[in-house]
Amino acid sequence: MRREACAKGAGHYQPNSHADYFVRKGRRVAMKTINRSVATHFFSETYFDARDVFHESCKSLGSEPLSFELTEDCHPNATLTCDAAYFGDPSADTLFVVCCGTHGAESGCGSGVMSAWLQQRSFADRPANASVLLIHALNPWGHAQMARTDQYNIDLNRNFVDFGVEPPVNGNYADLHAWFEPQEWTPQSIEKICERMHAFKNERGTKAFLEALRAGQYNYPQGIGFGGFAPSWSRQTFETLLQKFAVQRRRVVFLDIHTGVGEYAEPVFICFHEPGSIARKRAAAWWSTEIDQLPSRNEQAIAYTGTIMQAVPEIIPDVETTAVCLEFGTLPMLDVQLAIVADNWLRRQDKKTEEQVSRAKALVQDAFFPADPVWRERVLDTALNILNRTLLEIAK
Repeated sequence: MRREACAKGAGHYQPNSHADYFVRKGRRVAMKTINRSVATHFFSETYFDARDVFHESCKSLGSEPLSFELTEDCHPNATLTCDAAYFGDPSADTLFVVCCGTHGAESGCGSGVMSAWLQQRSFADRPANASVLLIHALNPWGHAQMARTDQYNIDLNRNFVDFGVEPPVNGNYADLHAWFEPQEWTPQSIEKICERMHAFKNERGTKAFLEALRAGQYNYPQGIGFGGFAPSWSRQTFETLLQKFAVQRRRVVFLDIHTGVGEYAEPVFICFHEPGSIARKRAAAWWSTEIDQLPSRNEQAIAYTGTIMQAVPEIIPDVETTAVCLEFGTLPMLDVQLAIVADNWLRRQDKKTEEQVSRAKALVQDAFFPADPVWRERVLDTALNILNRTLLEIAK
């Protein structure tokens, strides 16, 4: 496997050791292991192939996906869409929403999981009182470009804030912004970024660094974690889908599939419901008891802003909601942090050498959608277990 790593200290950073609501492992239930040929079929290398496979899987069950076309001229000679498919009784009181592509570069993983799930007998035999809404490639431009953000560099998972008031200020990011914008992507420039990262962590602590990189910011449109100046197309599409399918339900369960956090190919649940809340206890009962044993994100954890998980109960306030992020680990934390910088560099710099582009793209690929067949097999097996178990749990 390809790795970009800093010369100093790359092996000393353990994934998730500094975020108090990161859970390393979800509970597993036994089922037939996914083989390599199955994983290869459902995990597609391009957005267009992934969309085709998703459409084929939906149509095999008699469902025609609802397509939302990205009308901006974002891709030459091609139409980009976010696609949604609904399964079940329209009057079912429980709705299970599964989403992928909030971060476009991570969409390939969730797309493959969704398409494979549709072909399982367990999906066809799902409980009658639980319907399912699958949202495929919520950020289609990012999926097509293998980029985390959308066509305007908006991080959708930081875009769900109230733009009618002054957005939060990420002071830590302001102090690192220049270092997150290297002119080149060479071993020398990577080493300089790493040195500055280590110095910042030593000066202010790891939590301050992680907040700079991950919490979101609203002042640097070309920077990392930019949450936008207004609701994005993808946000509006998501809100439209929830208003159409979720608002009349008694219970909505939302699971957003991501990659890049955790140990290699292992599941990690991230929950933003307040400690002690009924919603958090439900999440712990369904996915991992560790969720309910973690301290408040307001005490020690990163102060994320504008995430899609936080937005779900605000969009449908009269519905019982439970929302989590399901992550699958890829590279060590430091490598993923560098991949976030590389992703931003790829879209920002005009004068790039082929060697530098290849190096940066390889890191982004490994960090957010590894080509390793073993990773894909393990992730698909685990994800299908989680989805099947969730359906059974929420239908009780």
